[in-house]
Amino acid sequence: MLKITDLSFGYRPGKKIIERESFEFLPGKTYGIIGRNGSGKTTLLNVISGLLIGYQGEVCWQGLEAKRRDTRYFENMFYIPENPVRSDLRIQAFFKLGACYPRWDKEIFETLLTKNGLDASVSLKSLSHGWLKRFYFYFGLALQTKLLIMDEVNDGMDMPAQKELVREMVKHHDPERIVLLASHHMEECQSLIDDLVVMDKGAVHYTGSMDQALSMIGWVESDKASCPEEDILDRKKILGVEYLLVRHPRKYGNAVHAADLGTFLEAVTLKRKEFTHDK
Repeated sequence: MLKITDLSFGYRPGKKIIERESFEFLPGKTYGIIGRNGSGKTTLLNVISGLLIGYQGEVCWQGLEAKRRDTRYFENMFYIPENPVRSDLRIQAFFKLGACYPRWDKEIFETLLTKNGLDASVSLKSLSHGWLKRFYFYFGLALQTKLLIMDEVNDGMDMPAQKELVREMVKHHDPERIVLLASHHMEECQSLIDDLVVMDKGAVHYTGSMDQALSMIGWVESDKASCPEEDILDRKKILGVEYLLVRHPRKYGNAVHAADLGTFLEAVTLKRKEFTHDK
């Protein structure tokens, strides 16, 4: 289990990016960490991965504290940052790097490289941003770490590549692994997500299951529901028809269409009481 207790972090004294937030991430689940740019997603992942250690509170992975940077903490974790390293290293060098991890599977790596036409003699600096992300994703799957962290992993990927990412995640699902997937574009990976963490300006506004999140709000034609003002989150017109974004959609039965993840993100960061998670 990955457990975060009363986490606070700021890059400057007196200015916290994250303040007194607590989470528990359980094996076998994929967590979607969503929010706008600057919401604190990357800061949170950098703390969990051990890149940032000047924090208050506790970050424990398998009973080990992140800021201690114990080898055992890192050997079962892999982090794909938003902008991964682009170096002169050739792909073939990663066969040796992979062997440093206890659950490394060379066959998985070879299969993914061959399947996607990646030549082991190619250097990382020759790959486009999208292909670089794909390469690190394949490497991360082959490492079979029990914690896989990905920040904007689908950034720069075209739609077929994003669909392939989803297929490979399903194919290589590990009931012992925790996956943290952070993005402000989550729709393509939505089918993978079990639970959501919604962040805005360093604060967490919602934690819970994806299904529960999307059942909390929905769109309804204004003439099909008489909604009290406190239940209306937004209004829009499409081809002359007015639609309302409402809370508590079960009140309005089959007239309501479920909101998508992007709409939920917008609604939850309005800081309405119903969406605030229990700290």
